[in-house]
Amino acid sequence: MKKRISAPIVIQVGLNLVTILIVASIIFAQRAQAAPATQTLVPGFLPYQGTLTDTTGNPLNGMIDMVFRLYAVPSGGTPMWEETHQGENGVPVTQGLFNVNLGSFTPLPAEVWETPQLYLGVQVGGDAELAPRQPVGGVPVALKANVADLALAVADASVQSRHFAPTRYDDFNPETVSNSTVTLIPTGESITFTCEVDCTAWIMHQGLVSHSVHGGRSDACIVVDGNCLVRELAVTQSNFGTLHGETFVDLDAGPHTVEIWFSTGYNSPGTSYYYGDASGSWEHLHVLTFAQP
Repeated sequence: MKKRISAPIVIQVGLNLVTILIVASIIFAQRAQAAPATQTLVPGFLPYQGTLTDTTGNPLNGMIDMVFRLYAVPSGGTPMWEETHQGENGVPVTQGLFNVNLGSFTPLPAEVWETPQLYLGVQVGGDAELAPRQPVGGVPVALKANVADLALAVADASVQSRHFAPTRYDDFNPETVSNSTVTLIPTGESITFTCEVDCTAWIMHQGLVSHSVHGGRSDACIVVDGNCLVRELAVTQSNFGTLHGETFVDLDAGPHTVEIWFSTGYNSPGTSYYYGDASGSWEHLHVLTFAQP
């Protein structure tokens, strides 16, 4: 049965504009390398993070229906883009915390990236859109032009005075893996790469899990060079739970390996299942490397 939210909801926005700017610039650069100069560059998504509580300040849990809209004005007007996360595609909220990639279901149109100032509207459940809208500025035209120039001027993976253009690596696991213990085991997703100089890597992972017990917890970890760097948590609702994690990490020159490991959560007896995806469309691991300035 779908969980209903009986109490009014307030959102404490944790929108990290720095993260959005950095990730947007990375995506722009990656797209710019392969695109002809006359082609319109359309990025993939924008990461958004926030906190959901009820009116008494208690954090919410579960799959929450949410609608996200981007506007060119702080109030009124017509949305330039809208995306609905509902039902099985609702936003997973754990202890009030959630993160979502805007544009993962409905692609962001090119006009969004040509607008000097954007405003994000968020609607939770059946409530009205929250006010005020959150400003998202500094991403569009100038940033795209600067990053495109950089990417076209520096060849992919070339080294020039400790600089090289962003290089992207991808991997996914087509097989389902099970684990009935709290000990992390590899899922089969692994990327090995070499930094020719000291570099920075942006790592993003997304996956789907289930648990033999409804409401059971599954844990996962982004493992970098054998160290658990980012912990991910999924609580199964309607038989499935989603995993998501992303981070920036500074790495020394030399070879490095990024892997995804997972386990059954503590105090969640039973078996966890990590689902593979033969297409790599919704279960994937991305690593984007670029040199430090």
